[in-house]
Amino acid sequence: MNVSLSASVPSIVAATLGAICPSHCLPLSRCAIAALKKNKPMWAVMAHWETGSGHINDVQGFSQACEAHGVLGIVDAVSSLGIADFIIDDYPGVVAWASCPQKEC
Repeated sequence: MNVSLSASVPSIVAATLGAICPSHCLPLSRCAIAALKKNKPMWAVMAHWETGSGHINDVQGFSQACEAHGVLGIVDAVSSLGIADFIIDDYPGVVAWASCPQKEC
């Protein structure tokens, strides 16, 4: 399953980016892991905390799945980085964390 991206995203990224967690799941669902195995994307992206719903996704499971399938994991940590108690080095399957300072607490 591929993610539909805007024209501003380079085609190489659009071609290799995989959506692996279509449903919010804790722990990471079997369907999400199967999607990694089947689609073999270069990158996978997951939001750590879903701001609107308050749902917290399974970063440990995401990291392990990325490592197991040779995928570079990216985590949207806009709502969690600096607030949640976690150490990013504990998630070697995640190679990039995205956040920003304008999020209100």
